[in-house]
Amino acid sequence: MKMQAGGKRVPDAVMQQSGETLTFHLTAITKQEGDQWTAWCPELDIAAQGDAEQEALKALVDAIDVYIHHMMKSGRVADIVRPAPPEAYHEFLTAGAQNGGAGAAVRFSGQALELSMA
Repeated sequence: MKMQAGGKRVPDAVMQQSGETLTFHLTAITKQEGDQWTAWCPELDIAAQGDAEQEALKALVDAIDVYIHHMMKSGRVADIVRPAPPEAYHEFLTAGAQNGGAGAAVRFSGQALELSMA
């Protein structure tokens, strides 16, 4: 495990550094509510939306890329991994039922993301 700013520990499995290259092993959780898809990365607490699942995933990867490059340029590599708090999981996983009523159809899926940045 690595130390993160503020004394928090970051599992090596999430962020690994080899020379100048950082590799991230992240999770993308997607959900569909009506015609809209949302993709969320809980390890970085970043989300994106799209009209299709692949569109939401691409928007998520693009947002993650921008965020990581910004943090690297700012010299804040130790602060990149910022896991979502437990209440964020609850909000993401139950929002459909709260917003659309008990009968609202919400679909979920998940996948691993691996990104490398130099």
